[in-house]
Amino acid sequence: MVVVEATVRDGKGRIADDLKGENFRVFEDGVEQKLIYFSRDELPLAVALVVDGSGSISPVLGELHRAAYDTLSQLKPEDQVALYAFAVHPQGLVDLTTDRRSIAESIEGIGSAGGTNIADALFASIEYLGRRPASGATRS
Repeated sequence: MVVVEATVRDGKGRIADDLKGENFRVFEDGVEQKLIYFSRDELPLAVALVVDGSGSISPVLGELHRAAYDTLSQLKPEDQVALYAFAVHPQGLVDLTTDRRSIAESIEGIGSAGGTNIADALFASIEYLGRRPASGATRS
């Protein structure tokens, strides 16, 4: 058996969550394969939302906040989120949590000043997620 994972979005970017096995066709080397088992398993995620807080985003700060809120709203209630902001240095703002209010309030506090160092922010958030089990997450 080969497991094929897929995320399907509609034309507006929303996740299409009403699909069934008959909505899919799987090919291997151009030959259609029989789909024997179809499952909609949705495991909880542990993700880091990394938001630019550098001076370069000042003209679009409101739009950036809305995009972060939109991203947050796409997650399932049981998904855990950590929040990082970055400018010159990355800053962990909220540890893994399912508390969307805590994340949303911290997003609102992200301003715009300083340089842009996304590489360090991505590294810090990946390192954090790598050493933090999602099941033991707490809110900061």
